[in-house]
Amino acid sequence: MRQFLPLAADAAGSLQKRIRVDDLDLTLTMAASDPAMAAAAFGGANAILGMVIPLLENNFNIRERKIRTAVDFDRHSPVIAIRAALSLSIGQGIAFAVHFGLRALGLLIKRNREAKAKTAA
Repeated sequence: MRQFLPLAADAAGSLQKRIRVDDLDLTLTMAASDPAMAAAAFGGANAILGMVIPLLENNFNIRERKIRTAVDFDRHSPVIAIRAALSLSIGQGIAFAVHFGLRALGLLIKRNREAKAKTAA
């Protein structure tokens, strides 16, 4: 996911402040089989969110946001719930999807080639 966030920010750069996020609701619950790992993941998730949220606010007009993080010591895997209401024109949506899609496809192809090279070696 970390590899795709800069791509999304770059794709949104061409539409800066034209895409309006009416409501952004993000709930991130970190968990791991080991409580110490879950706590460390919780701290790391908050650090990443601290970097990502300013990127989002610089690229989008966010009207209302609710971002919550938690740690669950009983679960074994993290849970992410995102709900967003966006306002943009059809042309803006197509431009964003094409720009992001082409970049993401290139990244996936590159990662696939590297994985094949590792298994062949």
